[in-house]
Amino acid sequence: MSQTLISLDEYLESIADKHGEPLDAASLPDDSVRVHPGVEYGSINGRSLLADIFTPSEQSAASAPVMVFVHGGGWANGTRQQFHRHSAYLAWRHGITSVCVSYRLSGEAVFPAALLDVKCAVRWIRSQADEFDIDPSRIGVGGDSAGAHLAAMMAATTGCEDYEGSGGSDDFSSDVQLAVCYNPAIDLRQLIAREGVAHECVSEFIGARLDQQPERYTEASPICRIHEGMPPVLLLHGTGDTTITHQQSVDFHEALQQAGVVSEMVLFEDKPHSWFNQPRDFKDALQRMEAFLVSHFGLT
Repeated sequence: MSQTLISLDEYLESIADKHGEPLDAASLPDDSVRVHPGVEYGSINGRSLLADIFTPSEQSAASAPVMVFVHGGGWANGTRQQFHRHSAYLAWRHGITSVCVSYRLSGEAVFPAALLDVKCAVRWIRSQADEFDIDPSRIGVGGDSAGAHLAAMMAATTGCEDYEGSGGSDDFSSDVQLAVCYNPAIDLRQLIAREGVAHECVSEFIGARLDQQPERYTEASPICRIHEGMPPVLLLHGTGDTTITHQQSVDFHEALQQAGVVSEMVLFEDKPHSWFNQPRDFKDALQRMEAFLVSHFGLT
């Protein structure tokens, strides 16, 4: 692959500067990555669910693992381009196929619609294993903020059949083998108790106040769904986050470990919400995730 023609630092620098920009093949520093934009992975009542897919230009001898990335934005905003840079890097460096998904936002449909969509994406990916030369036994999910909540929910609902059968590819599993969560919303009952943006986003996502449907808040909180057999989880959180306090990750990490689930947590001192996507922090946060994927996907 052409990655030998450019150094690791050069590649990281070239994409770190593209903060907030969608990436296509022309904007990448070499031709080692292919971009497949706007691929339909499912359909809900005629409404297309789309993804941008990043693949290595040259496939290795072994089938590639997959990362599904879920954008943040309070379940009400955001675009799938948020993880374009991470996807390009993983395809370039490790041959990982990465799938950046859109999902139904809270203004269109309330919980569990977004979770149903991400599960549909994973099922569709497994259905396309031969097309993209991927390993259906190595699929991870990652996200930021609201997207990290959905990633945590994907891990916490492993083996659960309650959220299947929506969007297509019903003959395949939506289980994931790991989850990476940047500043995740973990306990929605606590978030709704705080004033501010998080309070408003949570109530819109659930479609009701806590006193109206408390059981719905419990159902949608990953910390309430921990069980033996969950896949490994990586939590990355800034201690200066005032939108979703890092205590959410701390509590989740401790509860996962108590349940015997593999959990790693890295706290970034004084970093605010969604710090990881800023150019000055991009490399460090990305490489923390990379080490986790290398370990649990068995990469070199």
